[in-house]
Amino acid sequence: MDIGRYRKQIVYGMGGLTISLSDLIVMQWLLVRYLPPDKPHLVPAAFLGTLVLLGRMIEGAGFAVFAHLSDNCEARSGRRLPFMRFSILPFAATFFLLFMPPVNHAHWLNMVYAAVTIPLYFGLYGAVVVPYLALLPELSADSKERINLSTCQSLFILLSTIVFGLSGLALKQFGWPFVAGGIALLGILFFLPACLLLRETATAGESLSEPLPILASLIEVFKNKPFRRALVSIGLFWFALNTLTALVPYWTVITLGRSEDDVAKLMGLYLLVSFAASLAINRLARRHGKHAVLLGVYLAGAVIFPSLALVGHLPFGDEFTQSLVVLALCGIPVAGFLILPFAILADVIDHDRSLTGRRREATFFGVRGVLQKMLIGFSVLTFTIVPYVGSDGSRLLREDGWVTFSGSYTAQADSPVPVDNTRASAANGTARPAARSIHLTTSPAGLPAPWHLSGPEGFTQSGTGDTVLSSLAPGAYSVAWGDLPGWTAPGIQRTPTPGGLKLMALLCGVFSAAAFIVFLKYPLREPGLAVRTRPLFRRRSNESQGELAPAVNKVTL
Repeated sequence: MDIGRYRKQIVYGMGGLTISLSDLIVMQWLLVRYLPPDKPHLVPAAFLGTLVLLGRMIEGAGFAVFAHLSDNCEARSGRRLPFMRFSILPFAATFFLLFMPPVNHAHWLNMVYAAVTIPLYFGLYGAVVVPYLALLPELSADSKERINLSTCQSLFILLSTIVFGLSGLALKQFGWPFVAGGIALLGILFFLPACLLLRETATAGESLSEPLPILASLIEVFKNKPFRRALVSIGLFWFALNTLTALVPYWTVITLGRSEDDVAKLMGLYLLVSFAASLAINRLARRHGKHAVLLGVYLAGAVIFPSLALVGHLPFGDEFTQSLVVLALCGIPVAGFLILPFAILADVIDHDRSLTGRRREATFFGVRGVLQKMLIGFSVLTFTIVPYVGSDGSRLLREDGWVTFSGSYTAQADSPVPVDNTRASAANGTARPAARSIHLTTSPAGLPAPWHLSGPEGFTQSGTGDTVLSSLAPGAYSVAWGDLPGWTAPGIQRTPTPGGLKLMALLCGVFSAAAFIVFLKYPLREPGLAVRTRPLFRRRSNESQGELAPAVNKVTL
């Protein structure tokens, strides 16, 4: 069964929600599921961290393995579709099971369970994602249609971001089975149309060279100069994009003095601008070429991302309004980046096939995926260091903001001091914190732990347990948690500082600028793209009369 061009774009784009949403949920909620912040951990923290690291290593290796297998598959239905069809259901089932540990408290069964499901999930992720991404060059050899396919995919990725933003509310209302099962079901529903309706027709009947072993194929791929330029620039911008995404919640709480509920307000306008920019970038890329527009995307990121560091000094509105505007503008380069790299890589793959006679679409996308995961990991590592520059444990209370200090105590004895749940509820019952208030919360919630609060102009106050202090003067505050029999008191808690977060925003700009510089010398251009140059002159047939007529040269880039 064949489907129309526009339906093909929608069907292919729908798969973008599956590959994006599952990854977002795992990055955000896996640690919370096994290491809840206000309850006993289900497994040791170091054990879970080791498993996630192992899983990422398996994911990287799986990208390379499934890429090689997919490139050399000779099934009647194609090279990509068999992997997509047979892996989506196991992948969705494993995603669901990942969040369903057998015991709701610390137990060796949870350790065994996690040791099986976490590596299995990351391995199956490669089996789904790599063939899906490698399918794009198979669907069309036309450069403009590839841009349309990538645009549609980016719109569904933006939709996955909206669903991800609502997952916390759904989790609070309905629990883990509903969220994990709902995301798994959405993944299946949005991926199956691509598995069942798409056909690999772009290169049917093409004669191919003998396949290479996996290591030799990877080495040959890295010898491709256009691929190296595209790969490095895309990886650099991924660092900037992932850092910006991680920055927003901390920026909201630390710099703006707001609650995490306001993150949705900042991201809402950002998503709307991204959606509108996606349509505009599609038209620009079709008219002026992917190389020129992606250069503009990188340059825009280099200018807009570090503008976040100027919040508080811009000539309009308060700091929240300035942050809202800057983040909305960030949606423009982000939208372009979600569209163009996949189409760029499709061109690189065509170029490689013309030189070598080999079709290795999945290998190229697999290598890109490995580097992307490495750069994302590097950005996470950087985020655990740079934002804490200059941190002394104090927090800045703003005129229209609020601050929360949390003290996490560790039990030493079998019968520690009991928890006062009534007091915990009273302290945490405010739906939205009042301006110029400080909240002191203990973990476990309601523990009668002593604290001493210091603030501006010699302010001091002491107390015990979860407490809310209102109508305080703006300024820097710090808290010292006291000893409690049977418990180990927390030390000074270093927190990200506004200055450290601004450094991260500047770092986003630096990596975006580096991506721009690397991509400047990317050598491939779309064939047949007409470029109007300065008018040249040619003589007409009545040349003897000395008349010159303007002519337009078409230059194929």
